[in-house]
Amino acid sequence: MVFAAFIETLFFILFFAWDLVLAVSALAFGALGVCLAGGMNIAGLIPYMPYFGGLLLGISVLGLALIFGGASYYCFAFLRQMIRASIRWHKITASAAALPPLPWNPQFKPKTRRTLRTVMLWALIIFGVFFVIANITLMLEAGVMGFWHHWNWFVG
Repeated sequence: MVFAAFIETLFFILFFAWDLVLAVSALAFGALGVCLAGGMNIAGLIPYMPYFGGLLLGISVLGLALIFGGASYYCFAFLRQMIRASIRWHKITASAAALPPLPWNPQFKPKTRRTLRTVMLWALIIFGVFFVIANITLMLEAGVMGFWHHWNWFVG
């Protein structure tokens, strides 16, 4: 059982690291979305983009930030539930207690589950729709389909 607990702990640490990556990505996409929507270019990191196209792309990226934030929230709840279920399983195995096993997936309240699903669906719709509209707008403003070439985004 000690070996199983060691392997589980390594898995939980790896899963927690993945959750941190999701959370930091959500924060980074949120900051990028605010910068794009607000027309800010801190330290010249964002390439040239017309304001209206940048606004639409910023709204799209804010939707992506919500998707990553919701995924991070769900992964954290999933990790918490897996740890609780693992501890319960170890208690049952070690002491032969008559405890029922816990489910491995998170058990949200119905209102929380509906809210999380609604936020994720709206974030996905906002991301997809505004991303397509932003790309079409940027193509029309540049006059070419490869607008990134027109504005030399990837030239050193």
